[in-house]
Amino acid sequence: MAYTLFQRAVETPGFPLTPADPYWILWFLPALFLWRITTPFWQLVRWPVAVSLAVAALASMSTGIGDDLQLMRVLQFLPFFVLGLRLRPEHFAYLRRTWVRVAALPVGLVALLVAYWSVPRMSTSWFFRSYSARQLDEPVWAGAAMTLILFAAALVLGACFLA
Repeated sequence: MAYTLFQRAVETPGFPLTPADPYWILWFLPALFLWRITTPFWQLVRWPVAVSLAVAALASMSTGIGDDLQLMRVLQFLPFFVLGLRLRPEHFAYLRRTWVRVAALPVGLVALLVAYWSVPRMSTSWFFRSYSARQLDEPVWAGAAMTLILFAAALVLGACFLA
């Protein structure tokens, strides 16, 4: 509420004060609430990361998800939360191996080259995870593909950074 009141006072006097439509950077508050109440489910599912990736991919292909609670973004970032639930200290110990640390630098450099190449060729709206593929004027299958590609890239680059 404080952030919305600040927005009203500083920039937009008629800015709506509603908990169902969080302002810009506050999308993570309903996300944390929804993810935490679904935690018992994710702890019971056999392959929780795969299931959450399927949910995110389906969300990116759907056009019926509205703006309430920033649900599109909540569902598309869900795999990161579920992965965080499943990671254990031994997973991070793997990143301390010498060959992983040595490989992290060239992988990071290749990622920079790919990012430089792809900037003029794709919309940055994919990274916000607020829109479906159809809303970005892309084929439906591109939503699922981008969800999987961006998750894999985040996983690999996160591991490189931590290594």
